[in-house]
This record gives sequence, structure tokens and C-alpha cells, in this order.
Amino acid sequence: QLKIDDWSGAETARNELVEQWRQSFHLDDIDNKKGILSVCGKTDGNGNVVVRVGDTAFTVKALNGTFDERLAFENITPWSPENPALYDMSVSFNEEIYKECKIGFRNVKCADRKILLNGTSVEIKGACYLCDSPKTGLSMNKEEMKKDLLCMKEANVNSVRTHYPMSDSFYELCDELGIMVWIE
Repeated sequence: QLKIDDWSGAETARNELVEQWRQSFHLDDIDNKKGILSVCGKTDGNGNVVVRVGDTAFTVKALNGTFDERLAFENITPWSPENPALYDMSVSFNEEIYKECKIGFRNVKCADRKILLNGTSVEIKGACYLCDSPKTGLSMNKEEMKKDLLCMKEANVNSVRTHYPMSDSFYELCDELGIMVWIE
């Protein structure tokens, strides 16, 4: 079993080539639309880790079973609730695909008592979200979550707060729909 430790929490996968993986991504230079993807992890040996975002690929050398790199991407479109720009990302180790997902680049800061998203003040219009299905109780499938999130978007909600970590499907839907997530 492979343990993945990324920004959305821990999960398990079936690939045994990479033991641990950590990623973070942010918009580094708002004016020049430069995105930074930081990747590090452990492998079962030496080899090439290929990180592909959109049409751009970087090869990172895994030495003594570890890799740690900051990768720069030019001319990216920042993620925001109004324009949830996402890029396809894949990671492979010694030519075997290990992880595929979508990522967005954004920059979040607090300054002058304001929350800035990509350099612009953002007004948080949020709701507290708890999984509650009429069919299955506290367990919801992706379609039920999407229905709830689309209702929130129609009500001009741009963020949700959860009391506990949610499933990866929930975070993926929020990324796709342009909803910011705050976890207590």
C-alpha cells in the first residue's frame, strides 16, 4: 500500500513505487502569472519522477529514495471562485503513472484586515456544510454532494466550512465549481 500525504489529507492507493508524496501549489507572482508547485516524497529507490502539469513536464531525480523540488510554471491562469481554472497533473516514477489529479494555482494572504485571493480582496459568502443524505445518512455519494454544492453556488455561496475532513470527491467538486473550503 502507498501512503499519500497531500494538502487534502491522507489517503491510500495501490501503487507501491512511491511511499509518501507531498504537494503544494500556489501563485507565486500574480502580475506575471507564475505558478509554483512544490513536490517532495519518498520512493523505493533511485529513479526519475516526472511531474506533468498541462503540457509542461519536469523530471525530478529521486536519490536515496527521496525527492524534493520547486517547479515553476509560466503564464498560468489563477484559480478563483469566479474562474476555477484547473490543470491536469500527473506524477510518474520510472515511467509508471502514480497519481493523476487536477490542481489550481492561487495565492491567499491576509493584509489590512482583508483576505486577498490572487491579490484581490475577496468577500467570504459561506455556509457550514455537513454531509446529510436522506438515503444514507452521514455518508453521501458524489452526485448528492454536487447537487448540494450547485444549490450553494446558485445562492452566491463562494465558500464552505466543514467540521471535519471530507472525502476527496468533495474537495474535487469544490475545486471544479469554484468554492473555497475552510476546515475547522
